[in-house]
Amino acid sequence: MGQQHADCTMSDAKEYLKLKKFGVTEYTAKLSSLIRDGQLTRPEALERVAAQVADLEERGPEIRARIQQAFGLTAEEFDTALEASHLPYLSSTDARISQVKNTYERLRYRKAKRS
Repeated sequence: MGQQHADCTMSDAKEYLKLKKFGVTEYTAKLSSLIRDGQLTRPEALERVAAQVADLEERGPEIRARIQQAFGLTAEEFDTALEASHLPYLSSTDARISQVKNTYERLRYRKAKRS
């Protein structure tokens, strides 16, 4: 039997990490797109998301162990990585500029929406 690609064997790990880090998965975004396109109702999508989350949570210990083994991480290192910012390279000045830009865009959007 041939070896699977790493992206195939780790796809559930990717979804698990996104769920733990951001509270949503890539599947959630896909379902959202189907709702907007009229191909799926919101209740159906929520049901599918709940099923995926339940599955990932149930298999969480196995997925975590696979990730830890693949990257040579201890449980503590894994948890630290999961809690770390995904933007460690930004300086505090860059982060502040980004916050100001985001605030400006939100205000501009609100103003345009009122008009």
